[in-house]
Amino acid sequence: MDWAWRDAPVIAALTMLVAAKSRWGFLKCCDRLRLDGHGWNHKRLPVQPRQPVAVIPQPNAVWVVDFMSNTLYGDRRFRTPNVLDEDVREGLAIEMDTSLSVERVIRLVEQVVSWRGQPQAIRFDKGPEFIAEQFITWCTERAIQLSHEVRSKYSRLGS
Repeated sequence: MDWAWRDAPVIAALTMLVAAKSRWGFLKCCDRLRLDGHGWNHKRLPVQPRQPVAVIPQPNAVWVVDFMSNTLYGDRRFRTPNVLDEDVREGLAIEMDTSLSVERVIRLVEQVVSWRGQPQAIRFDKGPEFIAEQFITWCTERAIQLSHEVRSKYSRLGS
């Protein structure tokens, strides 16, 4: 259906209003058009009733490994790698130290694998511990999928 003929009066009124009041913003122009008797359709579809999604949590499907850092009283910085099970929302391991190498992270994940079982995938940000060749080869030897998380300024990996 051609909407141009139906919207022609609104387009003409909006064009005249913008020409006369060039400093007005879009919302103010729309309010003025409503006061002048022009309707407004946001062209939104009606809300469909939501169906609950039946997701059965599976342990060891995806693990999330994330680092947090803080400072001690004497301005000494320490870091904690957190290993979380994403589906079950369970914290599996936390280790704290002032410096953590790739070997320490691999050892931490191996400890969790020894008592919990191997995950299907590990999700993480692109920190130096995870883009190291040792960690990538460790995961590929065990057929664990790697999922790099692009981290934004406002998001958290484990939330």
